[in-house]
Amino acid sequence: MYHFEGSEKKSELIVSAYAPSLRSLPGSVWEEVVTKAGATILSRISNDHVDAYLLSESSLFVFDRKAIMITCGRTHLVEAVGHLFNFISLEQVETFYYERKNEVFPRYQPSDFIEDCHVLSQWMKGRGFRFGELDDHYIYLWHFDRADKESLSEETTLEILMHGLQGEAREAFDHSDRSRKIKSLGISERLFSGFEVDDYIFEPRGYSVNAISGSCYGTLHVSPEEFHSYASFETNDPLKINTLPEFVKEVVDLFQPRAFDVVLFSKEVRTFHLGGSFQRKAQVFEKLSSGLWTQFHSFLAPELGIQRAIPISSSLEMGEMIR
Repeated sequence: MYHFEGSEKKSELIVSAYAPSLRSLPGSVWEEVVTKAGATILSRISNDHVDAYLLSESSLFVFDRKAIMITCGRTHLVEAVGHLFNFISLEQVETFYYERKNEVFPRYQPSDFIEDCHVLSQWMKGRGFRFGELDDHYIYLWHFDRADKESLSEETTLEILMHGLQGEAREAFDHSDRSRKIKSLGISERLFSGFEVDDYIFEPRGYSVNAISGSCYGTLHVSPEEFHSYASFETNDPLKINTLPEFVKEVVDLFQPRAFDVVLFSKEVRTFHLGGSFQRKAQVFEKLSSGLWTQFHSFLAPELGIQRAIPISSSLEMGEMIR
């Protein structure tokens, strides 16, 4: 029996305007990078601004000056970053971030955040932070500490990280007729209207989407595990971010998580209020040396009432395999 780790690791690399375009690197380089992480490329869509690779474990987006890689499961994202640095010199690096969400099964990961930081520090000077409390939801963030120059990025990036999916969405992704059920949710129309969409339904469960429109990207990953379901959404689309409370509610209404986190990377602080019955548990702000603000907001959905206990014998038996 497999229990898939949906919580993700993420790297974002921004190179200077004087560096060669990242999209000019041969496709074989990106295949090697993905392989180093312990993943494979399933498909690719492209336009004049970005190449979007759908992976066996999440996504890779390559722009001229930026590369974003997101991996889940038991991947080695830091090893992938190290391989990429064989083709990019430190002098060409403008900004670099490494983010890691708290995991359900951390002991089965090939490394922890502190070990990852030691590896990254071999290539560049950096600083690490934790956003949120250790006994709750949180993210780790390590970034290239380059105080002499601010990030090239002027855009805002939004992440919505959801735990404990409920209702129709939870059932659709774990249904025998998943293709029809997922289509009935209207994900493309509700979350990726006007985007070119590339999606994949995994066996025995799981779902991923990459979407692009001009220089905007969006991605969705769903791990509908029975006792620890998880979904993540990410975009830099200003139309969605400029209507932040309404859009977050749209995503949350679709997946009905028991708890969720909102992460923002932006040049200025963007406060927001969801209203309704959502309870904000944590709110953490930090301005990085790159000039970008990182905001972490953790929410609880409305109380569900009395719940049944989870039978350990049927969900985590001794010796079962964790992916």
